[in-house]
Amino acid sequence: MGLIALNLDASNKPAKMPDVYISEKTVLNNDITLSNVGTVMQAIKRKYFNFPYVTDWETCERIRMNGGKVGFAKNIIAYHLGWNEEKDYPDYMVDKFKYFKNNYGVDTYKLYTNDAGILGKMDGSINVYYEYNRPEVQELVNTNSKRILDVGCGSGVMASELKQKLNAEVWGIELFKDAAERAASKLDKVILGKGEEAIEQLPNNYFDTIIFADVLEHLVDPYAIIALMKTKLRKNGEIIASIPNVRHWTVIKNLIEGKWDYENAGLLDKTHLRFFTLKSAAELFTNAGFNVLDIKATLDGKYEFPSELMNAFMNSGYDVASLQEQSQYYQYLFKTQKISERVEASIVIPVYNQLEATQTAVNSIYENTKINFELIIIDNNSSEEIKNYLMKLEAEQTNVKVIYNSENLGFPKAVNQGIEISEGRYVVIANNDIIVNTNWLNRFIEIAQSEKAVGIVSGISNSVSGMQIDINAFYQSVEEMKLYADRISRENQNQVLEFSRVAFLCTLIKREVIEKIGGLDERFSPGNYEDDDYCLRTQIAGYKTIIAKDVFIHHFGSKSFKADGNDKYEKLLNINRNIFVDKWGADPDEIWLKGKPYKMRTVEFPVFGSSIEKYFRRGFIHIQENEYSSAKEELKKCLTEFEKNNKTEEGNISLPKIKELLEKINIITNTSFNRKNLQGTASTINV
Repeated sequence: MGLIALNLDASNKPAKMPDVYISEKTVLNNDITLSNVGTVMQAIKRKYFNFPYVTDWETCERIRMNGGKVGFAKNIIAYHLGWNEEKDYPDYMVDKFKYFKNNYGVDTYKLYTNDAGILGKMDGSINVYYEYNRPEVQELVNTNSKRILDVGCGSGVMASELKQKLNAEVWGIELFKDAAERAASKLDKVILGKGEEAIEQLPNNYFDTIIFADVLEHLVDPYAIIALMKTKLRKNGEIIASIPNVRHWTVIKNLIEGKWDYENAGLLDKTHLRFFTLKSAAELFTNAGFNVLDIKATLDGKYEFPSELMNAFMNSGYDVASLQEQSQYYQYLFKTQKISERVEASIVIPVYNQLEATQTAVNSIYENTKINFELIIIDNNSSEEIKNYLMKLEAEQTNVKVIYNSENLGFPKAVNQGIEISEGRYVVIANNDIIVNTNWLNRFIEIAQSEKAVGIVSGISNSVSGMQIDINAFYQSVEEMKLYADRISRENQNQVLEFSRVAFLCTLIKREVIEKIGGLDERFSPGNYEDDDYCLRTQIAGYKTIIAKDVFIHHFGSKSFKADGNDKYEKLLNINRNIFVDKWGADPDEIWLKGKPYKMRTVEFPVFGSSIEKYFRRGFIHIQENEYSSAKEELKKCLTEFEKNNKTEEGNISLPKIKELLEKINIITNTSFNRKNLQGTASTINV
């Protein structure tokens, strides 16, 4: 026996301790064991009492968990000159009710009163089961999380604390209406209903943290739920979960004795549908594509696994090395992180208005791209309808990144913004007025991988300049175009053309090329001839440009550029052609069709690193090329970044050096200052 209530009078001796299990209301030797007893005088065997005293009933629970039995002696009588709880301490009864409801989910203290007022107060607090703040769970949440979802949020106590502490947007899902209504007053949004059904109402790629605090074991298919919830997490998002341990000693002991008795709360809660050990709980996450970053465990007393039983297991060849330790743990707390699949290609699309064309291009990409890709869209201050579409797209698709510019930066600058945040092994630069067709990207990558020297791959089209034009492309509808593209794919299978220049209507570039020569030269903003320039730089860097004759891409034809009229578009073409000639000493046709020599110059246009580093490197390159006006412009941007960030130096770049360079540029543009002196000053700063 573990605990026996000694209700003694002067004439009787303590009752005999039963040595067998006695079920509730079964008498043996005039003694009785019960599931719990309320006592004012107790005798407890020391070996079962290794914890701080809490409440009578809770002490009984812990003694039983330690392997003892609980009961009272019927033949011993004592008198208690105590208080009347109903009359003298009604709030104490309500508090006790809350305590047991919170910790065990039972209505024990309702059995001790018939008072309508007290019962009303108890009923008013009946949902305290849903009012845990769970500090041990909160501790695992990333402090940088700004969008949090609490599945099974109860009345929102924990979630609202996280909202305040992290200044985060917090959503909840709750099955019970009363609790959900209370949570709704504290959180940003609460969805009423089953977690399985609520998932459809959640935006994709949205949350930084999703919490399952004692929820997964209640679900019919927690494996499917975790897989679906993965799509709702942003890149590197996390799931925090608390899960009961069915390998706990009390469960093992009862199972050995042939018992698997469901309870109102605890490890064998009657609402549990799934049961987990440490291993199976970890696999719940790893099999769904999560890394387990941290596991914590909670103890509830200490239980010594019988050495005889342990030895018997070991002698029988069972792997029980972890049994002694894991059987002590009542619950596991998991911190897991979503594993982002390797991005094969980053598709970068600048957008300026043209909603219908943009939607068509995006839809064709999702329809015809089967490898893992990310879609990076740079909005050049388009209309509200475009912004609304892009925000909806970003919410619905997990692989979409959108940059919103407050002004139209043009094509080259926007592409460079996309390149800077891209993660793919390949970068595809595309217009927003194209339609891609079946297997387009797989074929581009196949060609890129066929030879190390291949740096750029593009296809053929109905509307494009140069060697990519398909003069036989005639069709009257999108459906006819798709049939034509399929025919081209079959008839021109594996046919390629090496030519040094392609138009960037839809073009793949190897990551190693970008790392070597950087991004598009922004002197060609708002656009045109930046692709000619990039192809030439790629060629100088030692790479080939290939046209895939079996990949057909429909192009509506410079819709954004021609939106302001053909005259303005033609004027822009002439301006940028002159910029190209000024830079290289010849126009593209002269270089590639007539073999005219071009100027040898630096091929890099930096796009990676901090703003200070990028602007300085660009300025330094311009100084090397004697382009002092452009150098001055970039160094002024560098100076602005220093001042904006309240810095005087970054790495080997210092504010005084930038000012010195700017002063010398001012001198050289007005006098016959020694240019070598200026270049020497720049070269002292190594970036």
